[in-house]
Amino acid sequence: MENNTQVQSQGERSGLAVASLVLSLLLIIPLTGLVGLILGIVALVKISNSNGKLTGKKMALTGVIVGGIRVVVFPIILTIIGIMLSFTLPGVMNAREEAQITQAASELRQTGIAIYAYAKNNNGTLPNELYELIEQDYMDEINEKFVYNLQEGYIYYVPGENLYSMNVDDILVEDPKYEAILHADGSVEYQEDE
Repeated sequence: MENNTQVQSQGERSGLAVASLVLSLLLIIPLTGLVGLILGIVALVKISNSNGKLTGKKMALTGVIVGGIRVVVFPIILTIIGIMLSFTLPGVMNAREEAQITQAASELRQTGIAIYAYAKNNNGTLPNELYELIEQDYMDEINEKFVYNLQEGYIYYVPGENLYSMNVDDILVEDPKYEAILHADGSVEYQEDE
């Protein structure tokens, strides 16, 4: 018995089919799924019109399927990420603003402590300028920018006024940026937004 085996001649593999598969599987670059889908469709059409001269139908089909899934899924993922960001960003911004207000209140309290220390060492006399608190080492140079901003803001006491003659709820300094007020008793009050 003769064993007759016929070897089918295989056609050339379609480059478009290979490109479709590779581009559809590249997950790093977002638009490659769309390109892979288009190349896969073009490859399938060319393979079916080649009368067996081109092969790679399975690769092209896989490229179409994977590319199609990526084209559908990618916008959904972007939408989900956008929705998640829309919920989290306001909270992050509010937390940042609260941290800045807390920082300003802390620096305002430190200014109050420095004013009290200055007044105590000067028979109750308040400084002529807030810069004196830094120049005479009642505050660190770290607070210099804050003191400069306060100096540009609102100082309510009369320079040289006696701290001990003030009422406890008299205003010493106001920070207009954060709407915080330092009272003569050292307390810090916030103006509430209405």
